[in-house]
Amino acid sequence: MNESKKILPNLIIAGVNKAGTTSLFAYLAKHPDFCGSAIKETCYFLPERYNEQIEPIENYHKQFESFNGQKIIMEA
Repeated sequence: MNESKKILPNLIIAGVNKAGTTSLFAYLAKHPDFCGSAIKETCYFLPERYNEQIEPIENYHKQFESFNGQKIIMEA
């Protein structure tokens, strides 16, 4: 497995609707020290809220395939 596929976020942006999280995510993702997930809201952990099984962790790793040594790996 490629090392980039093993990367997990060390920053998760949390917020409510209309709180500006999309703008914050977009601005930070442009900074060279930040790697954003492929899609802003991965919803990877959402099934846990409903006592459902989450997908294999490899599916979550795929969200960070663009990782290229950045200090901050994030999703929202």
